[in-house]
Amino acid sequence: MVTLLNGITLSFATDTDEIVFDEENYLVETGLRGFGIPTPMLRIDPSAGDGGIFRQTKRDIRSIDIPVIVLGSSRDDVEAKLRRLSRILLRKFELRAYYGDGNILYLESYLAAGGDTQFGRDANNYMCRWVLTIKCPQPYWLSRQSTSFSVGQGTSRGLIYGNGSFMNLQIADERIFGQLTINNPGDVPCPIDWILRGPFSSMTLSDAYGNSFSYNAAVNDGDEVYISGINSTVTDSTYGTNLYQWLSGNPKFFYLREGSNILTIVGEDLGGGASATAIFNPRYEVIH
Repeated sequence: MVTLLNGITLSFATDTDEIVFDEENYLVETGLRGFGIPTPMLRIDPSAGDGGIFRQTKRDIRSIDIPVIVLGSSRDDVEAKLRRLSRILLRKFELRAYYGDGNILYLESYLAAGGDTQFGRDANNYMCRWVLTIKCPQPYWLSRQSTSFSVGQGTSRGLIYGNGSFMNLQIADERIFGQLTINNPGDVPCPIDWILRGPFSSMTLSDAYGNSFSYNAAVNDGDEVYISGINSTVTDSTYGTNLYQWLSGNPKFFYLREGSNILTIVGEDLGGGASATAIFNPRYEVIH
């Protein structure tokens, strides 16, 4: 791949095709916009006194303008490349950013405007210029690489990148796993998926800010419960059976805040194969 944008290579991709901006066939021209902070949406209500009362702030959908130039050896060559590009833009696609260290970030994207043709040619090439406006429902770039950490009876391990450590880990007691410290390298909080592996009779997971949830049903040796933090679902990992009813009280599926996080995992009637695995994909607000 040809490196663009200060060491980043961009592409448009679907399940069946990927167009890489390689400076030979497809180019990103000067004028790219939308890789900074997405538009803030701030709510401040009037107050009885001076000023107002802050309610919340969030990021709006991301809007990106990409000036694209398509080069070819003939008019037919350019036309074929434009049709290939238009097929990708017809429905949902990914805008991908490839880093030199192997990391890949992406945005779910949809064409919102653009595609008006500007033709041209020089001594060597035929060309066409499109300025494309794409909309991204989620404003944050999502890492393609998942990071996971596990804690279990008699073992503790960090997988993929090893951005974590274990503190005060108690593995001899049949009731307690311990505390897990995880580093989120992203710019913003990110949801966590959990895999709880039996045998145990119940398991409680909590962060350092008072958020927690408990799964209160016996899980047999080798069976697994899958908890999706972003979708707030609890299922059997083999058959997909809904197990949400086994969560107690008012469950709070916490996110990993940016930077260091201390999580506490407590289980009851833990067997030798019991474990809890946290899986997350860091999210980034800005790339350059």
